[in-house]
Amino acid sequence: MKTHEQLISQLQSQAETDVPVFSDTLHRQVMTAVRNAKAGESAALLPRGFGVWWGAMAAAAVAMGIGIALLNPAAPAPTQIISRGKPAPIPSIPIITLVEATEPAHRSLNDARFAYLDRDAKNFGKFVKNQIDVLPHNQ
Repeated sequence: MKTHEQLISQLQSQAETDVPVFSDTLHRQVMTAVRNAKAGESAALLPRGFGVWWGAMAAAAVAMGIGIALLNPAAPAPTQIISRGKPAPIPSIPIITLVEATEPAHRSLNDARFAYLDRDAKNFGKFVKNQIDVLPHNQ
């Protein structure tokens, strides 16, 4: 711990004795230029009169949207078809439950759980066989 405190005190004393590589007048000039640049930054990014044009274009776009919405005729109401005579028979649809509808998919997914188990077991057996030097590799 003492060496750490000694190192900190040495670094602080060295930092206090170091002299910057530039003069104070150069530093003042640079800082003045930075402050002036920050003051004029917002005006320099946008061209003169940009706010007026942006406002005019936004107002024109809103006016065009309202005009299109008001002048565009609404879709006509659908007409009701009246059929005369006998109505067509409704086909009978077999009523099945959700369990009956999903049973074939459930069965096939249940059967496919172990589909690659045999192949993976064979590959694992080959891997173990190749790792053991006692067994010949030809078997």
